[in-house]
Amino acid sequence: MAYLTDKDLGWKRIVRKTNFLNGKELQAGVLWSAGTNKGVDIAYYATVNEYGTKDGRIPSRPFMALTADEQKMWESP
Repeated sequence: MAYLTDKDLGWKRIVRKTNFLNGKELQAGVLWSAGTNKGVDIAYYATVNEYGTKDGRIPSRPFMALTADEQKMWESP
């Protein structure tokens, strides 16, 4: 006979803390509404810095992913 133990590793707490978001939209990162600099969208600069260009002239300089990893934003405490 097999036994199953249901262990809550924080899911219930996450759901409880995010219930206020029900029906709302959350945006994160450098948004297109950030504006422009010399006629170029700031979000475009952020995208190019994060991923680089296909031709390789501008290398990837990730700042969003690295910050998320450093802050452990995707892990529950």
